[in-house]
Amino acid sequence: MDYRVIAGIALLIIGIGFTLGSYELSVNHVGTVGSPKGGYYPLTMEDGLGQTVTISSYPSRIVSVAPSDTQILVSLGLGSKIIGADFYSAQLLQELNESSLIPNAHVITGVYPLNVTGIVVLKPSIVVADAGLEGSYYNEMRNANLSVFYTHGDLDVNFHEIENDVMMTATVFDRVNQGDQVVSWMNHKVEEFSSNEEIGSVAYVLWICPDFSFYTVGGNTFISNVMSHAGGMNVFSSQSGYPLDHISQLIESDPDVLIFTEMYNVSYTEGMIHEMEQEYPALHNVTAFKDDRIYILDQGLPVSIMNEPAPLSVYGIEIVHEIMDGEAPHVINQTWIQDDLNVSLPVF
Repeated sequence: MDYRVIAGIALLIIGIGFTLGSYELSVNHVGTVGSPKGGYYPLTMEDGLGQTVTISSYPSRIVSVAPSDTQILVSLGLGSKIIGADFYSAQLLQELNESSLIPNAHVITGVYPLNVTGIVVLKPSIVVADAGLEGSYYNEMRNANLSVFYTHGDLDVNFHEIENDVMMTATVFDRVNQGDQVVSWMNHKVEEFSSNEEIGSVAYVLWICPDFSFYTVGGNTFISNVMSHAGGMNVFSSQSGYPLDHISQLIESDPDVLIFTEMYNVSYTEGMIHEMEQEYPALHNVTAFKDDRIYILDQGLPVSIMNEPAPLSVYGIEIVHEIMDGEAPHVINQTWIQDDLNVSLPVF
């Protein structure tokens, strides 16, 4: 089983509740409080978890515990400074054939739950984490005397907030010029890939449970924003976060297109969809089922692009646009992504 989707759903729910329940997040995530004249450090700023962080000197030993943060760090030209990265970050770079971008990184296998002891052993100058995924580990990491900086991460609701994470991270590492270049690259891709009109309605299913209830994406998520840019109207946009819904809600919403993330493997996912149809015959009246507009995102690079709020998210627009236009295969796999979209992670 690829743990990242189901673990991510659980952590998103826990993390969002923890973060919003405990802290008031800043509207402007890039908020430098102050630094003395004549030198960049020490630097005091508010991070994506709403914590005031003071960085006394240049943090040259970085541990990244979220693939979205690793994308940002590498894009800022900091890959060689990463001395520890979570398993899914290492897997993503392997999928991109870019493992050489983090040549000094030890792979942290215990991510969910977070292997804090393993991080301590690496003696990082700073740990970069995702407030939406690892927000609940803040106290544990602080108690372990780790210097922690959070991006807003999976709590982002649109590309503007993803770009805020880029600039906030760039500020921490004195790479603001590179941050501007990453943001410019993202904005160019968003403009290039975005649709000028609404093409149709779409539902995005993250996970199907044994009782056929399912996790999806609400309107205040960056995934919904990706779909909107692609011309897809999220049928569950009136909901928030990553809700657990019933099949009756899918039937009532009648999407033109249905996108599923792969569970275990493609055959299992197809089997679950077939069993769902048998259990709920009314699904045959749903437009996506009637018109054979059912798509599966293969675990690996396709899911990483769609589900991680980072520079590569821009390619999610193109994936969904190709799906909405009927130009994509019913199983979106890594080969199609590489051959058709020419995906690359920018490094500045």
